[in-house]
Amino acid sequence: MTHALTDRAPRRRRHVLTVLLAVAAVAVGTQLLLGADPGGGGAAVAARAPLAADTPSSAEPQAARTAPAAYGIWRKAKPRASDRRTTATTVGTRFRPTRSGRVTALRFYSVRAPQAAVRMRLFTAGGRRLGQVRIPRSGAAGWQARALARPVALHTGRTYVVSYTVPGRHVSRRGNVFAKGRVVRSGALVATGARVATHGQSFPTRSSTSAFFADVAFVPDVLPTESTAGVPAGWRPKRTVNGTYTVRTPGAVVEDLRVNGGLEVAADNVTLRRVEVVGGWIGNWPGRTCTTGLLMQQVSVVRAPGQKTAGLGAAISTGGYTADRVKIDGFPEGFRVGGKPQGCGPVVVRDSYARITPPNNCESVDWHGDSLQGWQGNALTVRNSVLILEGTRTCTGTSPFFYPDQGNTSVDIDGLLVEGGGYSFRLGTRGSVRNLEVVAGSYWFGPFTADCSLLSTWDARLVRLVDGRRVTVRKLPCG
Repeated sequence: MTHALTDRAPRRRRHVLTVLLAVAAVAVGTQLLLGADPGGGGAAVAARAPLAADTPSSAEPQAARTAPAAYGIWRKAKPRASDRRTTATTVGTRFRPTRSGRVTALRFYSVRAPQAAVRMRLFTAGGRRLGQVRIPRSGAAGWQARALARPVALHTGRTYVVSYTVPGRHVSRRGNVFAKGRVVRSGALVATGARVATHGQSFPTRSSTSAFFADVAFVPDVLPTESTAGVPAGWRPKRTVNGTYTVRTPGAVVEDLRVNGGLEVAADNVTLRRVEVVGGWIGNWPGRTCTTGLLMQQVSVVRAPGQKTAGLGAAISTGGYTADRVKIDGFPEGFRVGGKPQGCGPVVVRDSYARITPPNNCESVDWHGDSLQGWQGNALTVRNSVLILEGTRTCTGTSPFFYPDQGNTSVDIDGLLVEGGGYSFRLGTRGSVRNLEVVAGSYWFGPFTADCSLLSTWDARLVRLVDGRRVTVRKLPCG
């Protein structure tokens, strides 16, 4: 059934997400306690060096105001004993994240100083290896850690296993941690059990109620902002074009270009990288169907100074494209997803930011603006993005996210913050929704409306913005 949820709290129209997210956004790399090693093994850390999250929890709100710090599963608990193993033993922790992010390092706790190098690995629940490190012999007990050569992305709704192999030495242990179905929660990480390998296995499969303190350094994804999405700060184009610029070469890579006008993509597998479109649009439907494989990275589509926006269509359209760190700012329409009957392909929007504003003649037209709209759209994937619709009492627009039952295929959403509109989130298509956040009081009618019977997963929250942080007001149930 379709469920429309309204919130009767006094509505306070404000545009505060840009300020909030600018405070919270700092390059993830500066938050890592463990530095990367270009040689592929990562940088070893002194045995007693804790992760940032091992500090008392009272320090966490201040850290949240600047940027997310790396933390692990075992923030406070420590082993109470160690088992002597005469042969190589592999033990691990089975866990799942409740929000997307990246693992930057692997670590384990040793109650005695390791006398030999230890191999650590990160797996999917089915045993596919995602990353590994070799932690050299250390002269001290405590946490032993090493950075991954490359961070590994984790996704909500999936389970992972982090393990370490000790070559016939002591294994740290604490009994009955997972007895009777208990779990261990740490921020966005939930440990659901321990795993032990049979002799000769590198992937532990046998369950145990003990904890063996295999751990990760996890950094939650940072939401994009007006400053961090689009072309980089301080960027300058190598070339400027006035009017419509058309890309006709398949596989072309267009970089460091400013277009004062429209940008038409008339070839397949085109990449737009560090491109700024001022006062215009980007479209990949030049003929009977969309071109396919369009990749936009660090692309901005922004309103020109003094530009009249009455009658403008979507800033980016129509299908078969990926928007990665894209910014749309100041237009009456944002992302358009459509053209499925004509062969236009799926769309991916990740780490992107769109702020939609009313057209100049809004009072005299029936404006139905959306930050993202689907009409006969193919499958849509959204990751870690922000959609804002700034309206007025007499010119509300429709919704920051509008994907109704209008010939659309499906949605897969994990990490989306919405603000404004009549309803801030409107969905009538099958799929899954995780980590949806709606800014409290930013809408005219209610936080969302959705056909709950079509959704396999629903995870949404109403949030307030306090001192540069998103604070959960309450869960938003569907149905």
